[in-house]
Amino acid sequence: MGNIFVDRGGEVYKFVSENDRPVHVRFPVKLAVKIEEEFPEFFYYSDFVLNLNKGEVFIITDSPIPKGSLLIMHFYIPPEEKLLGEFEGKVTGINHDNNYPKGVFVEFKGSFGNEMIIFTDYLDEKKHLIDIDI
Repeated sequence: MGNIFVDRGGEVYKFVSENDRPVHVRFPVKLAVKIEEEFPEFFYYSDFVLNLNKGEVFIITDSPIPKGSLLIMHFYIPPEEKLLGEFEGKVTGINHDNNYPKGVFVEFKGSFGNEMIIFTDYLDEKKHLIDIDI
């Protein structure tokens, strides 16, 4: 399993394996999404599941983004909105099942360089905001 992060209203937890208890990440991480082709502004989401092993994020929302939409995703720390990473993504699926949260599956696209490493180091608490300026 490993490298799965769940944000529920600003409280972020890391899941290392199915048998271990989730680990609380000490700072909140928020997600802002801009649909490249349709809207110039960002939409803010407080609930998401980030699966770095699969290179995807599931955004919990009652207003799904259309499948195939290209996105710009900002992961940041409030309140000053310290940007941890900007990534491109594409909506690959929509969950309408009433037994699970409604939302959209987004696959990360493009090359990230060191940006993904820096982002995951903060989530894994290997680095802190005072270590380097992002």
